[in-house]
Amino acid sequence: MILTDAPFPGLGGVTLALVGCSEKGYLDVKVTCEGAPGHSSLPLPGDTSITVMGKAIAALHSTPMPTHFDSESPMRKMLDGMAPYMSFPWRILMCNLWLSAPLVKAVIMSKGGGAAAMMRTTTVMTIAKAGDKANVVPPKGELIINHRLHPYDTAAEVLAHDRKVLSGIKIKDPYANDESKKPLQIAAEPAWHGPKNEASPVQRGPNFDLIAATNSEVYGVATVPSIMVAATDTPHYVDLCDEVYRFSPLRLHMQDPSGIGGLEMFHGEDERITASALVTQVAWYRKLVESACSK
Repeated sequence: MILTDAPFPGLGGVTLALVGCSEKGYLDVKVTCEGAPGHSSLPLPGDTSITVMGKAIAALHSTPMPTHFDSESPMRKMLDGMAPYMSFPWRILMCNLWLSAPLVKAVIMSKGGGAAAMMRTTTVMTIAKAGDKANVVPPKGELIINHRLHPYDTAAEVLAHDRKVLSGIKIKDPYANDESKKPLQIAAEPAWHGPKNEASPVQRGPNFDLIAATNSEVYGVATVPSIMVAATDTPHYVDLCDEVYRFSPLRLHMQDPSGIGGLEMFHGEDERITASALVTQVAWYRKLVESACSK
């Protein structure tokens, strides 16, 4: 998409088109904790399925997947493309990432949000459920973890990471010496609440230049490579097409005070674009097709 205000410091007043040259994958992991039930009026020292779930949430939240910021990573390529348009001192930092990469990475990760999500596989707990009666210690609890996979990580690696984190949880089973009771234990397996898609490969070929030229002619903006952090249907086309890009020729603000709508409008109330934006989109696609056919 085309952003009319900068998603990064040092780009104030600069309009850029971000083209997704790769897309993060998708994986849901179900964490299950099972043990013996009990009555809330007779609590025992030690853990329950719910307290173990709490430990699991804390452990997974505080032990994220590693960041990826080497010279060929999608985030570095995007910053390389943005660097010429940045103001001082950010331009100096971005043009010398061979030296400043640790500092830049630390700043980005401390801010969180979309930029940080581009640098690692994200881990977010989205569903937690256990008991349904106020006076019963539930025998089972379930937790769903939603991961968006970085192109450098596989679903198997992310699942192994989760299991390693969970294996470090210290569990005090109140029935450890009672063989008649089910032992308190925790496990993680892929869930089927959504698709399990590996991240799409990073691509940048001659058609990227075609998109960039069209952006320059129709919108008058520069184009930089990016990574799509949300899920689209493009993974289904990776094996069918030589190049796959994620881009919508739509001029948007990060936050639009005019009320027309910014990024926060996506999947929100009254999601829409202006009529003039639609006209320009049609002109963009026409120019793209004409340019492609003339080659």
